[in-house]
Amino acid sequence: MDFFEILSYLFMLLYSLFGIGCALIFISVLIIYCQCRTMTIFLVFNSIIAGFIVNIVCVCQVMYQLTSDGNDKLCVLRGFLIESGCGLLYHTFCVQAFYRLFSTISKRREYLQSKCSIIFIVLLQWLISFTFGLPILIGDRIKFQMDYRICQISMHDLYGFIYFSIWIYIFPLIIIIGIYIRVLIYIKQNPYCLVIHQNIFQ
Repeated sequence: MDFFEILSYLFMLLYSLFGIGCALIFISVLIIYCQCRTMTIFLVFNSIIAGFIVNIVCVCQVMYQLTSDGNDKLCVLRGFLIESGCGLLYHTFCVQAFYRLFSTISKRREYLQSKCSIIFIVLLQWLISFTFGLPILIGDRIKFQMDYRICQISMHDLYGFIYFSIWIYIFPLIIIIGIYIRVLIYIKQNPYCLVIHQNIFQ
């Protein structure tokens, strides 16, 4: 490894540890202060847990990259967890967008805003986030990349690369943008609706 490669790994380690620390602080505050336990905070907590998992996996990955060639028995599993973790994080943002849609536009359908409905959506999101990468894992498409000292989908594996790109980035991004455009259009059409303004404030 050259100097800049080691430096990049150390920065990744530092930022991952910082992310873990921030997540632990948020979790501690949530445990201590019961008044913070609202549905909005629950959805933020969902994203915090996802970020915590991603940072833990990144710390493990960097440690192996710094101490070995990275191609050990758990390399493929770490590659899978990094990809799934990134998808998990973006999928939690989708759930937050859905909750904003339910609490703004679908105010007459109160069952969509209920704790049971939101918890079901969160559990469904976790199930999707940890299973969408299984076809790639089972198909043995996650390979050790010598140049980056990490196990991941090769840029030459067009199917795997596009598949992960859609599930991790494109699919959540389209959903989030579509939902917030719909919310903004609704707010523009109903500028004097007090309920909407209260929901946005929350």
